[in-house]
Amino acid sequence: MRIPALTAFLAMTALTVVPGPAVPSAEDVPQPPGSYPAAPITADVADLAWMSGAWSGSGLGGSVEEHWTAPAGGSMLGMFRLVSSENKATVFALLLIEQHGEHVVYHFRHFGPGHKPWEPLDRPLVLDLVRLKDKEAVFESSVQSKPRRLAFRRDGDRLFIRAQSERDGRLEDDLMLELRRIRPGDSTTERRDRGA
Repeated sequence: MRIPALTAFLAMTALTVVPGPAVPSAEDVPQPPGSYPAAPITADVADLAWMSGAWSGSGLGGSVEEHWTAPAGGSMLGMFRLVSSENKATVFALLLIEQHGEHVVYHFRHFGPGHKPWEPLDRPLVLDLVRLKDKEAVFESSVQSKPRRLAFRRDGDRLFIRAQSERDGRLEDDLMLELRRIRPGDSTTERRDRGA
């Protein structure tokens, strides 16, 4: 693994992003009550249609993008990209929210440049939907993973994302992002490249 990819991986999985004016506070993103992991809830992928669209913002030392398709066939397909401040794509993730019986499951896998996977090919990261209220969703892993909890909240044209991992028996923030809705095909990085 190259050093920039390792740095980005550590930033995503182990280090807290220093909050700036565009980063939501801990109160902005839902924190389910009680212990974790919580039990999966009964839900339908269509209940997460509010996540669909193209989202972009700053964080993790560069520009962040996340894109989600509309629900169809019991699934939503997504992608994540981190472009460093040196304008180098350093982290990619393929994302899948999928119906599993009466539950909803979030699968994802990180990749570095050259489409090199970080997780073992037979083991994507898997989190269950444990809370859904209005335009807030919380996913948790039933096994020790990074992240252990992933929360989303939409407020108008903003999408807040909070990732937490378990350390010393407690959940601690790995990152909190505030992304803004963009037109599909118009990323923060592309606007910067065009001088817009």
